[in-house]
Amino acid sequence: MFQGSAETISQMLKPATITTAVGTSVAIDVTTYDGDLVFIQSIGALPAGTCSSRVQTATASGGTYADVTGGGFTNQTTGSATTVSSVVLPQNACDAWVRVLADAATGTVTVSIDLVGRKKYP
Repeated sequence: MFQGSAETISQMLKPATITTAVGTSVAIDVTTYDGDLVFIQSIGALPAGTCSSRVQTATASGGTYADVTGGGFTNQTTGSATTVSSVVLPQNACDAWVRVLADAATGTVTVSIDLVGRKKYP
């Protein structure tokens, strides 16, 4: 996938318990990345409720974020088992900054998000 270059792993959202709220990851500057960005979500079992997560992008760290086309994770619903899923986006599909929102519309869930990608300059 990354053709022989070393990948960088960045923890965007440490494991966090979200109860009927939106968990927002840190924002990461992806202008220093090249090629594909792989967002990996680990989500705990969901005994009741729903959780949807999505990648968002902005031109500045504190700017206005918008959803990235193709940046949605599979929605989790009542009875979902512990799941690890990923979203792969080309770096050029994003503006300078990215973050992930995990929205537990109802219920309680534990979520963590990591970003794996190749830096342009080691």
